[in-house]
Amino acid sequence: MLLLQEASIRPSNSPTVRLRLFFITRLQTLLLCIFSDQARFLSLLFVVAILPCCTQLPDYAAPQIRPASKQPTTFFTYRQLQQNDFRAPSLQEGTKGMEEHFNARSSVQIRPKSSTKITVRNSSFKGVPLYFADIDNLSFEAVFIPENSWWNPKIPAGKKGYVLQHEQIHFALLEITAQRISKEKNQYRQGLPIMGNTAREAQQLAIVWIQDIINSYNKDILDKHTEFDQDTSLYYSPKMQQRWWNHVSKELNSGTTHLR
Repeated sequence: MLLLQEASIRPSNSPTVRLRLFFITRLQTLLLCIFSDQARFLSLLFVVAILPCCTQLPDYAAPQIRPASKQPTTFFTYRQLQQNDFRAPSLQEGTKGMEEHFNARSSVQIRPKSSTKITVRNSSFKGVPLYFADIDNLSFEAVFIPENSWWNPKIPAGKKGYVLQHEQIHFALLEITAQRISKEKNQYRQGLPIMGNTAREAQQLAIVWIQDIINSYNKDILDKHTEFDQDTSLYYSPKMQQRWWNHVSKELNSGTTHLR
């Protein structure tokens, strides 16, 4: 996979949220902004691929993080993958015509859970309206996007299980990262308030702030997934891949560790 976007700094120091600070005369109206589908998917697309056989992981097959080009129409949270979950008709975004080099390609994403809500408070300073955004119940999850995930129909029957387990581990690794971000969220609730001149601006700045949190884990995500691909994508290695599966299974919540 290729890294198309550099990892961001931790959002508590990000210039996108280093906003003006005023002395406020009073607070007025509370506006509740529940996360829309569009807002949830302002996270990054994470694309994975594995190779039939290679001596060195080439750039075009290395782990890749890129901004979502469009909002997906279907998605699901972490669960056991099946072959029919891969519904893209062909490889996309720079890999078309290279089907013989790939067994599968998964598209997964980290997003805020639907329980995450942005509350906008209306205030004023010397008659000028100001809006402050508060983020409540912030937590994250990994989702799989079938319409952007591709399965090579020419995979030999004897290797389909290996390929499917490989993609499952990538999905699991991203879910583990989503859970980690949720646990570490408290360190981001410091610094200047999120403030805009309109309710919509304040809400959008809050979304950018959340996006920066996800971006700040880009390097960690790529390092872990690249390590996994180096161990299991260069050659057929069921024993090594099973070790990875055993490792991620222990880290997942109870109820998902039993997947095989």
